Amino acid sequence: MRFFLSLLVTGAAFAAAPQGTIVWTAGFENGDCFPEVKNFNRDLAQKVNGQPSPFVDVTWQSAVTHSGKFAEREHTIRDPHNLAKGASHRGYCFQSWQSTNGAPIPTPIVVTAWVYLEKFDSRDWLSFITLISNRTEGYPNGSILTLDMTASRELTVWYQPKHQIGPSFHLDQNVPPRVKMPLNRWVKLQIYVDWNGAGGAVKVWQDGALVIDAPALDIGPPSGLEKGHFGLYAGPDLNEITMYNDDLSVETVPRAVAKPR
Repeated sequence: MRFFLSLLVTGAAFAAAPQGTIVWTAGFENGDCFPEVKNFNRDLAQKVNGQPSPFVDVTWQSAVTHSGKFAEREHTIRDPHNLAKGASHRGYCFQSWQSTNGAPIPTPIVVTAWVYLEKFDSRDWLSFITLISNRTEGYPNGSILTLDMTASRELTVWYQPKHQIGPSFHLDQNVPPRVKMPLNRWVKLQIYVDWNGAGGAVKVWQDGALVIDAPALDIGPPSGLEKGHFGLYAGPDLNEITMYNDDLSVETVPRAVAKPR
């Protein structure tokens, strides 16, 4: 079980990700886990099946970067003792966006991550971004949404309006042509998320091209971004995965008029 496992503006579709106010960034420039972040909680996960594991490692290195001196490297190999469906491999910095006054980041938001996929030897899913909303009445664990990649290296979105409780759903690429995640180069991933009940929405861009467009989609009740993570989070049926993260950001953007195609 995975515990962490569209829109029109006055009639004009978002061909590119909308721009707003950047409220959080991380570039690993001190060679550490989110060193630039102030007034936010964070923790480092190097786990398989929820337990610390030698099969996963996270480092901050300078050999492969998108910008600046450092980027985060995440690496995992197959754990022969944890091959059950729910035994996910996790190598990332866990981030809580509750600031010192306890306020989550309001949605809609655009989340950006630069990703370099060096090696992908897997028959399972790989997740790049996990986002979790704050709790609301009837949603004791908030809502969860992840930006993932299938074993065939196509982006997909998994979401569960009632985190750890209700049914979950997938959004596959629905804007032609379908594209794969390339290997051995930096790729810009962006996701627009609006937790807003029936007026909610999700959009995904790969290198500026819209690949998933889901308007008027109920991904959870009106709420804000409370916590989540970037980086390696993978299903257990793998041999080896190596990836890098750099230049991460969260920005608030104006709400568009959600309207079906």
